[in-house]
Amino acid sequence: MWRNEKRVLVARKDERKVLEQRIRQKEGQLERCKNGFIDLKAEEVKTNASIQEEVLNLVRVSEKRAKAVLDWDDYLTKYIKTNVKERIAVADIQRSQQSLSASVKELNNLKAQVKEIGDELDNLKVDAQTALQKLLKDLNISSYKHISSEVRDQFQSSNLEETEKKLAEVEAHRDCLVTASEKEVEEYKRREAEMRLLRRRLDTLQADTAAHATDMESVKQCWVPRISSLVDDISTKFSKFMAGAGYAGEVTLSVPEDPNTFSNYGISIKVSFRDHQCLKELTAQHQSGGERAMATALYLVTLQSLTPVSFRCVDEINQGMDPINERQLLKMLMDTESNENASQCFFVTPKLLPDMEYTKTVNTMVVYNSQTMLPHSRFNLERIFRAQRKVMQKHS
Repeated sequence: MWRNEKRVLVARKDERKVLEQRIRQKEGQLERCKNGFIDLKAEEVKTNASIQEEVLNLVRVSEKRAKAVLDWDDYLTKYIKTNVKERIAVADIQRSQQSLSASVKELNNLKAQVKEIGDELDNLKVDAQTALQKLLKDLNISSYKHISSEVRDQFQSSNLEETEKKLAEVEAHRDCLVTASEKEVEEYKRREAEMRLLRRRLDTLQADTAAHATDMESVKQCWVPRISSLVDDISTKFSKFMAGAGYAGEVTLSVPEDPNTFSNYGISIKVSFRDHQCLKELTAQHQSGGERAMATALYLVTLQSLTPVSFRCVDEINQGMDPINERQLLKMLMDTESNENASQCFFVTPKLLPDMEYTKTVNTMVVYNSQTMLPHSRFNLERIFRAQRKVMQKHS
């Protein structure tokens, strides 16, 4: 009996030594934790200062970009106004030219009529003079004023009377034609002066349009190659990520029909999630929600590796993905973040994949928030550690 009690006592003594050794180990761990304690308030102040500086830098860059966009908008507006003025001036000149051509044609017709009537008048004058000389010779008088009334009554219907009457009509007609031609000449001169003024305006507008077009072309020659090169780099990286996930994809620069309409430029993303299927543009009609989420997430990972920014924040991008795609996405994101030149990325998700291996560059923070949780002001780390030690001792 006493031997059994002795064995029990020896076993309890050994157990006590083991527990004392564990206590000393835990106390040593606790001491090391206290020595390695980080001043959270100081780190928070430094982090807030760094964030404010980066935010200010982003604001300045955004202001510069906004100013550049506004300058481009003003420039394009001036160009459009100049182009509209030029078209109006050209239309006015065309109308003036048509009116001037009609006036010149009418003037030439009137001149031809005047010349024809003048020639006819000269012929009639010659005939009348010949007939008058013959009549004066037959009557043996020197002037038609000496013709008596008897002779006039006798030759009332003679060619001389008819000739005089026709001569008066022709002269009256000629006077009317001369008056009309003067008005036409004045109208012609006025239209010609107006045409010269419109031509000068057209030359000025054409020069301004050519200058604006030259400036736009020079800026486009500098801007489009840089954008195309950046899009090619994005497409190469995006295709690599899609191929790593077992899919295919590319990114291209969408150029409008009018290359000078800069607001219509865009990015076109084409993907394929099945074998022997051609690339299709990323839209709600061609791909499912999970496929669109996967393509969008890989595109953001591509930008993460190419475009330098301070940080990015992605919220629930893995929603709608199957576990395989989600695991591939997180692995690619961690591989990208492992580069020392990569920007910081905040990935917010309501769930964590089980058995996921995270790299050393990844920090996982779990947010506890519910109606039954204590407020942060009532959290006591020492009390939590004591409770943890009691639980561990109880189970050991």
